[in-house]
Amino acid sequence: MSKKENLYFKAINNGYNTLSYSGVKMYTNCPYKWKKHYIDKVREDSPSIHLVFGSAMHTVIQYWLEQYYSQPNRIVDEIDLKRLLVEEMKNEYKDTMVSLKKKGVSNFNKYKDFTTKQELTEFTLQGVNILDFIKKKKGAYFGKKNFKLKGIEESIYIPSEVNENIMIIGYIDYNIVDTRLEGRKIYKLVDIKTSTKGWNKWKKQDFIEMGQLLFYKYFYAKQNNIDPKDIEIEYFIVKRQIDETSEWPQKRIQLYTPSNGSVSLNKIQKMTNDMVTHCFNPDGTYNSENEYPKTDDNYNCTYCSFKKHCGR
Repeated sequence: MSKKENLYFKAINNGYNTLSYSGVKMYTNCPYKWKKHYIDKVREDSPSIHLVFGSAMHTVIQYWLEQYYSQPNRIVDEIDLKRLLVEEMKNEYKDTMVSLKKKGVSNFNKYKDFTTKQELTEFTLQGVNILDFIKKKKGAYFGKKNFKLKGIEESIYIPSEVNENIMIIGYIDYNIVDTRLEGRKIYKLVDIKTSTKGWNKWKKQDFIEMGQLLFYKYFYAKQNNIDPKDIEIEYFIVKRQIDETSEWPQKRIQLYTPSNGSVSLNKIQKMTNDMVTHCFNPDGTYNSENEYPKTDDNYNCTYCSFKKHCGR
């Protein structure tokens, strides 16, 4: 399975600083946390089974999509997705443990028991159920006639509009091109999300949480000189658990498209540009002189790993 290009190192080696949506999201939720993380270099590792599972599922689904759009169905149907997922879960777990060891003994001892064999097995079996559902219902979610896979982990790599020394970076999980309209292509940028039981209405209404694909749509259009009206976005949410007692059939897949018209795109553009102007000097270095206040949003503070640094 192919590895994506490291855009961070590419930018740094070419003399740029970088900004991804994770940085925009962190700053918007709490400027103080962003400063501690990026300027003060305070790192709070939080390995979890959810990260291991999410990374493994991304890899397997993306590999399956590459095969699905390039091979006959009879070959695709023979792919042993269970074996692939088990291998990827093991790889992600091993990579996590290696990373923890590299950070020092005290750090390793703190997090070495972040999951158990039972939990790994449980998540893996749930992942197998998701993959079985995708294979069974593939025609409902992935059209082949007049559709083609343009790319997996397509790169966004474009200078900031307000600071040429800041490179905007990102990876699109997959991009499907719809050619049904004569003389016109519609690009669908899709982000895979793993979830326990799916997204509720409050999460869907959270602009910052939904902003990742808006960020991708805006800069992908700009980078490739595409009319934003010819770009669609969609979150492809896979659910580990379903309600077995429900009187209605439950699906392992939830699709969600947030509002992504000009108003939303202008909002994400302003949010990003305002952050770049505040957080970076003209030469691309971090601006440590500006104020970075602590958030007063108790919801974001509840599970924040930086609480011990701000006194909350």
